[in-house]
Amino acid sequence: MADQLADYIRNALGKGYQEAELRTLLRAEGWKDQDLDRAFAEVRTISTPARTIIPAPAASGSGSVDMIDFPALFRRSFDLWLDRLATLLCIRLFQFAMMLPLGILLLVAIAAAGFSLFGVSHHGAALLGGFVVIVVLLIMIVVALITSAWSSAASVFALKDSRERIGVIESFRRGWPRMPVMLLAIILVTLCVLGGLLLFVVPGIIFAIWFSFTMIIVVVENRPAVAAMSRSKELVNGYSWEIFLRLLVLFILTMVVFIVPAGFMSVAAAMTPFPASLLLNLFSLIIQMALSLLFSPFWYVYLYTLYLDLRRIKG
Repeated sequence: MADQLADYIRNALGKGYQEAELRTLLRAEGWKDQDLDRAFAEVRTISTPARTIIPAPAASGSGSVDMIDFPALFRRSFDLWLDRLATLLCIRLFQFAMMLPLGILLLVAIAAAGFSLFGVSHHGAALLGGFVVIVVLLIMIVVALITSAWSSAASVFALKDSRERIGVIESFRRGWPRMPVMLLAIILVTLCVLGGLLLFVVPGIIFAIWFSFTMIIVVVENRPAVAAMSRSKELVNGYSWEIFLRLLVLFILTMVVFIVPAGFMSVAAAMTPFPASLLLNLFSLIIQMALSLLFSPFWYVYLYTLYLDLRRIKG
């Protein structure tokens, strides 16, 4: 059994798998860390030519192809999230920092346009202000799409290459070549999901499940956007209900994390006289922004862990 495990690891490494990915896959099959340590040590000591990858060997008493259960999924996702939190958080902050100046500029342009529109200054100034608002808004959309695609690619690289302990700059450097493909993938998936939701709702949910791993696959498997969508559907096929339940649990958890504090602060603000109510609303906004910065990277980690589990099952 030990020889079979070492042979599998040797072949998988020869096919481009990372050690961290293999450890996650094999732990899900029931292998203990001490067995994995010995097998990886043997592989490093004895180098042989790569052969065709074989199915992952099952640990003694194992052999199930069921998906990872909820406790294990959250535990592994949380461990990886905690391990890479600093890098993922800085990637998210970069995206926020890129949008903040444009957001401020947009507010100033809107205020200037409104100030001129109501006759305080010449009508031409109002038209100019409106033009500036449109230009700034278009720039914001373009910047938001690019930074979102680049940050998404960088986040997946930070997880994929976690064994190398790559930092923020290196994650962005590796993510830049995949940014155009990631951007196209985000646009295509968004259009499919929104189109399905607008038509009959249920197709939109189905598309969201089918293509939920597209952004992961664009980076990890280095596939074009459409091929990544097809690969995501291939992985999900046969496990749609299991994926739906696991994504639903995370969605509900997200809602609880955001809605409960916001609702509590809103009730407190409604019961508090001005100006204390204004401070409470401001405090609520700050809390929600902080939660967003902390929790949004967890979605990447959660999807990445699910993706690894599906690849363990289907290869």
